[in-house]
Parts: sequence; C-alpha cells; structure tokens
Amino acid sequence: MTFFSQGVFAVTGSSTVMVVKPVLKEVFNLDGSMKEGPWSFRFAYLCTTLPLYSCVLLTVATVAGRRPYFKKVVIRMWGRFLPKKVVQRFQ
Repeated sequence: MTFFSQGVFAVTGSSTVMVVKPVLKEVFNLDGSMKEGPWSFRFAYLCTTLPLYSCVLLTVATVAGRRPYFKKVVIRMWGRFLPKKVVQRFQ
C-alpha cells in the first residue's frame, strides 16, 4: 500500500467519524455515545457507519484518481456481509 492510499484511508475514516454522529442526531433524532448508550444509538451508529464509509471512500478515491483500486476494496469489504451472488453483480 502506498503513502497515497494511506492518505485516502485517513481522510475517509476521519470524515466518516465526523459525519455519522450529526447524521444520527438530525435524521434519526438519536443522541448518545458508544460508551454510554442508549442501545438504539449504538445499533444505528454501526448500521450507518459502514455504508457511509463505503460512499465516502469511493468519493475520496475518485477525487484522488484511485477509484479502480478502492472499488475492489469496497467490494471485498461488503463481500464479508453479503451473499456472493449480490457481490458478483458489482464486480
């Protein structure tokens, strides 16, 4: 992995963490933290983070000119959760 790719991951992770909590508060009207709860916040945080991370990763990768590589990363990441038939449609 190159230094440039590490930068894409760093920007993506930081951006996602900064965006998820305000989205949960404004869109779903959930306020809390992973440490103190409530459980509805924890569940929504986890369910929101992965899709948002994938979208931000592809956006940052496109701007950086590295979309083909990071598209494979996103497909591999989602391949752990989704059936193979669904993942193969995106390859």
